[in-house]
Amino acid sequence: MGLGRPFPRNGVLNAAASVRGHFASWGVAAVVCVPLGVWLAVRAGFPLSRSLLALLGASVLLLVGSKGLYLLEAVLCPFDDYAPAGYRQALHGFRIPGGVLLLAVSGPVMVSSLRMRWREFGDTTILAVPAMLMILRLGCFLNGCCFGRVSDVPWAIQFPRGSWVFWYHATAGWVTPEDQWSLPVHPLQLYFVAAAALLLGVLILFRHSRWQPGRVQIIFYLAFFGVPGEAWPF
Repeated sequence: MGLGRPFPRNGVLNAAASVRGHFASWGVAAVVCVPLGVWLAVRAGFPLSRSLLALLGASVLLLVGSKGLYLLEAVLCPFDDYAPAGYRQALHGFRIPGGVLLLAVSGPVMVSSLRMRWREFGDTTILAVPAMLMILRLGCFLNGCCFGRVSDVPWAIQFPRGSWVFWYHATAGWVTPEDQWSLPVHPLQLYFVAAAALLLGVLILFRHSRWQPGRVQIIFYLAFFGVPGEAWPF
């Protein structure tokens, strides 16, 4: 059963509550993962103050890139957003791949500007990124967004009336406004949580390998941008 209720029980969409839910998950992710990254960096011999600046900057890159990709898609593919145009706010919606892409492109420049070896620093702190993804995707689940397709698999989840899932199904005519639950859907958010946890485990195994600096980051980026393609059937 879906746990998140970003909208009132009467089924009226409350986009402001959805925005608060999004930013709450980002806040929790930052509070947990920035200290984690700093701890990993300091253990590896990087200076505390510059490591903190780098991790805070990485958090900003992830947030800005995620927002930027959503806005770009809203312009190029407005029909692909399940949120009705009247409920889209300037702060509504994030596309996490945009944030990861911006981090991959801009992170080395930012770390180098702080006079640290970006390959070694990135290999050390990249563990914080899949940990962050786990928190963000749990936030998606609780917020009722980023859901999967209708399914009859035993682990499919129904979301309550007033959630994004319910609204989408009601708009499509699959449920009536008087129903209390959406149709069962693939818990795509939890699939992404599991994928991030698996990726975190892989990175932990390989982070001490005697490879050239930068290889651990490459594993992360290749895995991250490869996994979403596997999730299309869901």
